[in-house]
Amino acid sequence: MPVDAEARLVLLRYLADAVLEPGVRYPKRKVNARLATMVDDPRALRHALVAAKILARDAGAYRLTARRSWPGSPELRRGADGLA
Repeated sequence: MPVDAEARLVLLRYLADAVLEPGVRYPKRKVNARLATMVDDPRALRHALVAAKILARDAGAYRLTARRSWPGSPELRRGADGLA
């Protein structure tokens, strides 16, 4: 995991996009299995995704949060009028 916070967020967003689908609820074992295709420690990555609010846990299932709410997303940096 990169030490730089911005680099870490870029990597987390990339990995989440690469292995998880929006709108799908995954049990923990399925999330771990998918993340294990990209990293050696899927548990740590799952925790990092939840801490970054890219992945949400609800009643033992995980799902991607809305991309527009991900930290560092372009939508968050724009003003209310949609302009940067």
